[in-house]
Amino acid sequence: MTRSRIGGEEGEKREMAPAAPLPRVEVRMTRTWVRNPLVGHAVRSVEELAAMFAWMEMYAEERLVAVNMDDGNRLRHYAEIARGGASGLAVSLLDVVRPVLLTNCRGLALIHNHPLGDPSPSPRDRRFTLRVHRICQMLGIRFHGHLVLGWDGSFHEILTGREGRGGDGETATAAEIRSGHARAGQIIADLERAAA
Repeated sequence: MTRSRIGGEEGEKREMAPAAPLPRVEVRMTRTWVRNPLVGHAVRSVEELAAMFAWMEMYAEERLVAVNMDDGNRLRHYAEIARGGASGLAVSLLDVVRPVLLTNCRGLALIHNHPLGDPSPSPRDRRFTLRVHRICQMLGIRFHGHLVLGWDGSFHEILTGREGRGGDGETATAAEIRSGHARAGQIIADLERAAA
């Protein structure tokens, strides 16, 4: 079947290609009840979050997990979004924010392990964290930070520069949280200057 239309010169007919069928894409979200002690837990500190995901230190390759939280910092969903080699992984920003958007959460934290045991972030980790922070700001998602886990529960939080061991610290006070956010702002400014 061909279609024709009138166009161009007066009375000229041009042949148009037949209409191609468009694929129909349907996305459905279904609620599945899974018993998991982490889901529903209110995260009160960086140390607590590091302790909750300390099991990631056992992996021989880097893995990145997105932790999605509601307005009360209750963990609602977490998912592995990338897996790499012993010294790195590749992931797109879309892969990072997709789970938080699909689960209708308001907050995001990222956690990844360093299989060699040193939780110090690489320059690439820092640049990636800055990009995630920017995209979260644009989408109205609260970015809680990016933890790098080492061996024996050690961690480094990239935005605040905070280091420690999961489970060692007490719950953060309001002053400590404000101080951490101020420090995060300074680190972000430093990263932006370095990237320019």
